[in-house]
Formats: sequence, C-alpha cells, structure tokens
Amino acid sequence: RRPAHSIVEKPTFFLKHWWHSFLRWSKEYKDQALTGAVAILVILMAGFLWQRHRRSTDLDAWGRLGLAQSLPELEAAVFSFGSTSAANPLKLKLAATYFSVGSFDKAESTYFELTSSREPDISLPAAYGLANALESRGDFDKASKTLEALAARGGFWGQAAQEQMETQPKRKAAYERLSALREEARKAAEAKKAEAPEPEGQESGGAMEAAPGDSGDIPATPVIDEHGAAGGAQDK
Repeated sequence: RRPAHSIVEKPTFFLKHWWHSFLRWSKEYKDQALTGAVAILVILMAGFLWQRHRRSTDLDAWGRLGLAQSLPELEAAVFSFGSTSAANPLKLKLAATYFSVGSFDKAESTYFELTSSREPDISLPAAYGLANALESRGDFDKASKTLEALAARGGFWGQAAQEQMETQPKRKAAYERLSALREEARKAAEAKKAEAPEPEGQESGGAMEAAPGDSGDIPATPVIDEHGAAGGAQDK
C-alpha cells in the first residue's frame, strides 16, 4: 500500500528545493566553491602526510631505543625523539645509564621527571630508580619516603621497594662509614700538605739555581725564557 500523498510530498519537495538552491549557489559562487574545495583537499592531504610522518618517526624512535647503548647515543636519541611515543622509555634508559656511570644528580632529575608519567610502566620503575639515586647521594630520608610510597602501590615494583627498605639500614651504615673514611683521608692529605717544607733553591721567577760545583763537569740546566727559547744558565 502506498503512503499518503502528503507524507511523500514534503520530503521530496524539501530535497528538490535544497538541490536547486545548491545548483544556483554553485553557479553564482563558482570560484569561491572551487577555492574552498581545494583548501579542504589540501588540509586533508596535509593531515594524511603528517600522520604518516609521525608513524615513521615513532618506528625510528623505538628502533633507536634498542640500538642506543652509550650515554652520548641516548642523549642524542632523547633530543631527536622527545615528542614520540618512545620518549619516556628512552629517558628511562638514559636515567639508568646516568646512574651506572655515577652521574647521580642527572639520574635523580631524570627519574623525578618520569615519576609524573601516567604510564605505570614508566612511573613505577622511575620511582624505584629515584630512590636508588637519592641513596647514592646520601639522602636516605627522601629515599625512604619514595620507597614507602612505591611499596604501597603493590605489585612487582612494590615488592622490590619493600625489599629495598629492609636492607636500607645496612646501606646507610656502609655509606656513613665510607663518608667518614673519605673525610679522614681528606684531612690527612691537607695536614700533610701543610706540614711539607717549602722547596728550597727556587728564585722568584721559578727557575732552579745551578748547584754549586765544577761547572765544567756538570752542564748548566737549560732555562726556558718567556719566548720559548732555550738557553744555558748565565755565568755569575
């Protein structure tokens, strides 16, 4: 059964009216319509190329994560791929390398930056590394607080933090003993330096005087003047 004429006529009339209006507008504003269509096409093409470039850069960054091993290579990778999806894993590897070479200040700052990441795979190991960096600098109070917060999260890193807290008193005692030995060695070196006699036989210019004796048997010590020319000691 066909629907009533009024039901079919209204949508049909609207579509016809819209189509004719569109044709009239196209004829009137043909140049503007063409310009708009070209602009939309350019925007779509630019978006497509940008997405393609971004995917290619991400692949390069993840590849560099596996290849970069030395500190200069990792620093260059972080600089080049800092806006990619591999940026945080690269920084995490860089922080671990800083720690392994003894740059505890840089390791601490890099780990601290990563603890604010929303990715648990980044923030949790970063917190654990931060605690180790703080301990290596002698800041056991901050390290203990960091480990406590991490232990409360549970899981693998929480368990690791709990074990680290249990052995922390031994590491703190060892660090304090080593610091005391270093301080004693420093004071001993300063005392020895203060007690050492002044070297004799030096002129104000720093040139050594010739030792008394037969100048014919012992040749005079050559003296380098300010122009770099070598000459024998002058006869008195």
